[in-house]
Formats: sequence, C-alpha cells, structure tokens
Amino acid sequence: MAYPTSPAPQFVYEEELAFRTIITDYESGKEQRQRLWSNGASKRVFTLVYNALTQAEMETIRDHFRDSGDTGEGEGAYQSFTFTNRADSAGYTVRYMDDNLRIQAISMYGSAIRYSVGPVKLITTEPITIGT
Repeated sequence: MAYPTSPAPQFVYEEELAFRTIITDYESGKEQRQRLWSNGASKRVFTLVYNALTQAEMETIRDHFRDSGDTGEGEGAYQSFTFTNRADSAGYTVRYMDDNLRIQAISMYGSAIRYSVGPVKLITTEPITIGT
C-alpha cells in the first residue's frame, strides 16, 4: 500500500540522513568507531507535517497509519510501504518510525473543524547510498 499523495503535506518538510556507527569507549580515554553499513550508506528519515486538514483528509492519514502495509494490516510501524518524495519524485520503501500518530483539532471554520497531523516520521527500511 502506497503512502497517500493527497492530502499533500506542508512542502517545507525535513529530510535527515541516519548513519549507524558503534562507538566503544576504553578506560584509557581512547575510542573505537565501527561503521555498520557499507561506506556512505545511510537511512533517510522524512518528517511530514499536515496543517488545516478537513476531517476527511485527516482520516486518510489516520487510516493509512492504522492500515498501512501491503497486507492492509500495518498498525503503525509494523509494516513497510512505498513513499514518493515530492522533492526528487523517487519512491522509497519506508515504515513509520514509531507507533504514535499525533492528531490535533486546531481551529473551527464555521461548523467544520480543521486538524493538524504530525509530525509524521517515515524511515527507509534499508540503508541507501548517498546521492541516490
């Protein structure tokens, strides 16, 4: 199941690179560092924020969080899915970073409530070589 393309998140979003390094400290004060992934590889973290969503738009994001994954039984961070990054139009296999989704009723327009969702953090399931 692909991540919803609508509603679109705020376009000012964060993209982080996450490396995996083990640092061992010794009594002498020296340390040893070991890279766990191949040279130059990192996971990418995408942070998405949604503001002023209608109830239907909020439910789209909430339902994906609850039912994400190829089997439709995602339940938060359990399953992976495809996310298309609007900045580079590339598709990434990702999962939610944690099992919590923040939804907040932020304002009322007439009789309609608007919602804020996020931040939603997605992380790639495999390390990716920088520049790809």
